[in-house]
Amino acid sequence: MTINKKINILGPRISPGVEYNKENIRNIDDEDTFSEICMSDAFLESQDAEYVRITGSLFRNVEMNEVVLNSLDLVDVRFVNCDLSGCRFTKARFDRVEFINCKLMGTIFSDSIFKDVRIETCKGEFAVFGFTEIRNSLFKDSSFVNGNFQSAKLTRTYFDNCELQSVQMSGAKLKGIDFRTSNIESIGIHAEDLAGAIVSPAQAVDFARLLGLVVK
Repeated sequence: MTINKKINILGPRISPGVEYNKENIRNIDDEDTFSEICMSDAFLESQDAEYVRITGSLFRNVEMNEVVLNSLDLVDVRFVNCDLSGCRFTKARFDRVEFINCKLMGTIFSDSIFKDVRIETCKGEFAVFGFTEIRNSLFKDSSFVNGNFQSAKLTRTYFDNCELQSVQMSGAKLKGIDFRTSNIESIGIHAEDLAGAIVSPAQAVDFARLLGLVVK
């Protein structure tokens, strides 16, 4: 089963000529700006900077190791087949950003703002989205097992065919969030967090335990 409702997520506005603007970033300093670049088949490691801004750019087959970019500002950026596992992007802004077929295992996105973000066919086990405001965004065909969305604020956010087992969502705002196509076994949540969430009958039976109900 997939989500049938129309989902209008704005995609990155990237110039067709960006693929010719090849740039291999080796060092990132505070307040650096990168605009309309294409970084591909590259490795970036041991970077720690704040207030970096990246716009209108494409990253393909890029691996990042021990990269910390707090207060990062990403607008109109696409990541394809990238490995960002273990990177730290706290207090960041993601606006019209796509992660396609990427590894986001243990990546930290906490205290950030997501708007028109698409995460599709990604491996996001142990990823952290705690205290993040997520608006008009789509998580599709991806795994976030043991991830963390604690106290996240979700608005017009969709989970389509995602693995959400053992995800921590206590304190998250889930009104209108549709979990019916996703696996939410052993999800960590409080009864009051479920108000307004959309679940399947089978999922409702599991959640009934949180309410102290006995279903026979």
